[in-house]
Amino acid sequence: MSSSLAVNNETALHVAVQYGHRHIVQYLLQTGADPNARARSPHPPTPQTLLPLHYAILYSDNLGIAKDLLAAGADPYVCPSAFRFACNEARADIANLILDRSVTPYPMPYPSPDRGALILSICMGFDYTTDRPSQLRLLRRVLNEDPSLVDTLDNWNADGELMGPLRGTNPLIIIRLCQELGSAKAAPLHELLSGEVGNADAIRLLLEHGANVNVLTNTGENALHLLAQGGEHADLEAAKVLVEYGIEVDALNPNHAQNWTAYQIADDVELKAYLASVTARTN
Repeated sequence: MSSSLAVNNETALHVAVQYGHRHIVQYLLQTGADPNARARSPHPPTPQTLLPLHYAILYSDNLGIAKDLLAAGADPYVCPSAFRFACNEARADIANLILDRSVTPYPMPYPSPDRGALILSICMGFDYTTDRPSQLRLLRRVLNEDPSLVDTLDNWNADGELMGPLRGTNPLIIIRLCQELGSAKAAPLHELLSGEVGNADAIRLLLEHGANVNVLTNTGENALHLLAQGGEHADLEAAKVLVEYGIEVDALNPNHAQNWTAYQIADDVELKAYLASVTARTN
């Protein structure tokens, strides 16, 4: 039952997982299909070989399929790590499932930039996931289970090399990371400030674990500047968390044509009123 098909060396199990046919997946596993069979990545730039569990992360919304594969002996940490793969693809449901079933949370120790890439990819996932509670739970678990991650929270590219943080990371996310670099973001905190998305809980979690609230982007903007650029629907709750943790409210934005503060930049009426009240209290 593990004989490979011509396309990408996929097995029947890979194909059944790809198309979400759980009853066929269960039948194949029961009749001896190898849950750790490898297929070449369907994405040409990616030199990796993928297990059926990777296919579940990429293609299937049926969490039961991932459960079946893990119960049948799928290895979530064989290179490329399915745990990391799930984090990179904003599949916190499967990443949490792997943590639930694992004796250890994930292979340790990671090199410092690799740990930074892990946290960065989880924070980026808030913009892509439809399951925010699972994403928040994953971030909390990874931070709690590895306190050494704190040294990567303020600058994921601390080694100064563009590809440094990508070691051990799913190459499928390289393009996404490079796109984010184009906006000059420098830390996981910045990835949670997309404006309209309610990431206040995740922001608080990072700050509770030691992230610097005043960390700057590569162009000198702080988190409040980024938040204020969210247009007419900026995240007021996120702003309140940033202020609670001591962000410099009146900092000038050197990347703005007029060198404005977050208050001056903000278009959201409630955010603007809140920042005005904070400034009045502190002056």
